[in-house]
Amino acid sequence: MRSVLRRLVLRGLWLGRGIDFSIRHPWARESRVRLNLFRHKGYWYHGRAREAGTMQLFQKLLRPGQVAFDVGAHVGWITLWLAHLVGPQGRVLAFEPGSNNLGYLRRNVAPLAQVRVVEAAVGAAEGQATLFEESLTGQNNAIGAPYHRLAGNEAANVAAARITERSVAMVTLDAVAAREGLRPDLVKIDVEGHELAVLQGMPRLLAEAPPALLLEITRDHAAILALLQGAGYQLFAAHTGALRKVVAARDLSFNTLALHPSRHQAAFGALGLPV
Repeated sequence: MRSVLRRLVLRGLWLGRGIDFSIRHPWARESRVRLNLFRHKGYWYHGRAREAGTMQLFQKLLRPGQVAFDVGAHVGWITLWLAHLVGPQGRVLAFEPGSNNLGYLRRNVAPLAQVRVVEAAVGAAEGQATLFEESLTGQNNAIGAPYHRLAGNEAANVAAARITERSVAMVTLDAVAAREGLRPDLVKIDVEGHELAVLQGMPRLLAEAPPALLLEITRDHAAILALLQGAGYQLFAAHTGALRKVVAARDLSFNTLALHPSRHQAAFGALGLPV
């Protein structure tokens, strides 16, 4: 019965997919966020419970006046919270290439002078890339090929995704940081399987001013672990809320926190982690 009711509700939301509305952001209460009834239902329905553990991690990692990069900003749900945490004296760069997300993102962050939207994908080298945009939520847009978990998300949404291929600009975090004169204190990476390439495009930052990293890891687990451990990071699985130290690729979770002992002593202490 519950599954039948769920499908009926989702079908109703699908029929209302042309409806947009605004809500007060449940974490950054001074901000309002524009959402779509169907495509962004995970935000307005779950509210403050959405990614609560991740939002609390950001709160312990960022301070006013610092710099954050939001790689894969979608419609700005996390961007707004990062902007709240760094405050008017801080900076947030929100990287987003999807044409289906950018209108919402630009509108949502427009009141915040500390946020700048970078309308580009992020990877290992600068140039152009093919973005596969999906029509369901915009969260599963992917570089190079359709997101490998999209079929499961289609089933959960009781609707088929329409895929559109678009050519988009590609930047590297090293190059953007140099052009902007910024050293990020934290980088959040949510790029649907392209996370290794993002890391490969920031060797200078990882070596000279290693930021705290929060990544969604969906592939290339062994290569990501080797790259970050080689850069001196310690990794902690964060998907279940409690932080668990990563010692092998099989320990990596969907959400993984990476901290550098030489730069993040305060974070280790605040999170109760052994250095």
